[in-house]
Amino acid sequence: MASTPLRIRLSATLSVARSLVMLSAKTSSISITGAPWTVSLSGEYDFNLFSGHDFYFRTDWTRTSELPRTGALHPENPKYDPLLLPIPAYAITNARLGARFGGLDVSLFVNNLFDANPLLMTRANHGTYYDPQDWTAGALRPRVIGVTLAYRY
Repeated sequence: MASTPLRIRLSATLSVARSLVMLSAKTSSISITGAPWTVSLSGEYDFNLFSGHDFYFRTDWTRTSELPRTGALHPENPKYDPLLLPIPAYAITNARLGARFGGLDVSLFVNNLFDANPLLMTRANHGTYYDPQDWTAGALRPRVIGVTLAYRY
C-alpha cells in the first residue's frame, strides 16, 4: 500500500489537502482485496464575521475506484455467482460550516452531501437451494445532517 498525503496552506484563510492511496498486495496464494485507488481532496476556508468571530467552511471529497472481481464475483472461480454485483467506483462529499469561540467549536455538518447510494456489498446466503429472500446488500450511510459541539482546553 502506498500513500501520498499533502497539505498546503494557500493563504492565511485557505488550506487544501489531498491524499492518494494505492493498494497493491498479492502473494502467490493470497490476494488482498480492496479498492486499488482512493483519492481524497479537502479544503478549508477560514473567515471572520460578526465582530471578528472565527468561522470556517470545510469540504472533503473521496473517490474510491471499482473493486476488482474476486471470489464469487470472478467468472473463473468455481463458486462464481453471476447474480452478485461487483462493487462500483463511487464518490462521497462531506461539508461543514462552523464557528470557533475561544476553545468552543460549533459546526453544522452534512455527511454524504449528494446522497450517494452505491451497493457496496451483495451476498447470497442460500445453501443447497435458491431462495431470493436470502439476499443481503449493503450501501453507504444516507445523507446525515447534524450539529457538532466541541470544547478544547
